[in-house]
Amino acid sequence: MDQIGSTEWVEQNLLNLGSEVVAYLNVDCAVQGPGFFAAATPQLDNLLIEVAKKVQDPDSESMTIYDNWMITNKVINIQRLSGVDSDFSPLLQHAGVPSVDLYYGRDFPVYHTAFDSYNWMTNHGDPLFQRHVAVAGVWGLLALHLADDPILPFNYVSYIEQLWNYTNLLRNLGERYCIPAPYNCIHSGTHLCSRRS
Repeated sequence: MDQIGSTEWVEQNLLNLGSEVVAYLNVDCAVQGPGFFAAATPQLDNLLIEVAKKVQDPDSESMTIYDNWMITNKVINIQRLSGVDSDFSPLLQHAGVPSVDLYYGRDFPVYHTAFDSYNWMTNHGDPLFQRHVAVAGVWGLLALHLADDPILPFNYVSYIEQLWNYTNLLRNLGERYCIPAPYNCIHSGTHLCSRRS
């Protein structure tokens, strides 16, 4: 329950967040090992991809993070922030703030243990701190674009595509299992969003 503090803070500052915050860049476990992973709300996908094309991959001098991402995964796989496992959760789920979470590595075996230390990082996680530099570069460029671009670099077309996918999935599941739901209202709402994006 380490999100109690951030949840309380969001609840106390909800009115200000709506008028003063454009996005939240989550910094939790920046480096856990090799491999770049990203999760974001869909309107940040294009910005994240463009930034990844500008930052050198720490594990290959001749490639950017984007290049290595494509080689490793064959597609750009930006996960969605559906969990409640970090401080982005209350900002996204309570305040609706577009969010991104970036990190290197998966399955951090020493997270929140006595071994979660500088010593572990220098011996196992990122001995030369090159992955830390790369993640900081991505976060920094994201922040610069969000702060300085004359028009916020949000792309709601990808967001609408996600809404349509989930709308159709919900309708299909509801029809398969005979679950009554206001599918026409959901479809109308998604259609309205599509026209306005």
